[in-house]
Amino acid sequence: MTLHRVVDASTLIDLLLGRPLDAQVHMWFAHEDVVWHAPDVVGVELTSVLRRLTLADECTTHRARAALEDFHDLGLTFHSSLDLLDIALSLHGSISAYDAVYVALAMALPAPLVTADRRLGVAAADHCDIHISRPA
Repeated sequence: MTLHRVVDASTLIDLLLGRPLDAQVHMWFAHEDVVWHAPDVVGVELTSVLRRLTLADECTTHRARAALEDFHDLGLTFHSSLDLLDIALSLHGSISAYDAVYVALAMALPAPLVTADRRLGVAAADHCDIHISRPA
């Protein structure tokens, strides 16, 4: 049985930098029957975080480049953010425009949104299923 999940940049950063993940999320990434979806802006968002971490000396440039290579190898299914903008616009309030695109994708598929951002998880819970990827 194929499972579909939407993944955001916060979870990908944790995965790619070897940070702890919730046991369920770790299992999903290990199984081939899970199809991971993300809006096309995830690469830009991921790169932004990696640049910030390298500038703050929290990650080496070599490790950041390796993380981007690993990101390319994940085999994510990308979706055009242009197709999600109308739904994202309707999600005003405590959800940022970037986060709203992930929520919009989760709503459109439908599939749970896997995020390490607990604040997003709370804000989006009325719109889609949420799974927090960081251990409690």
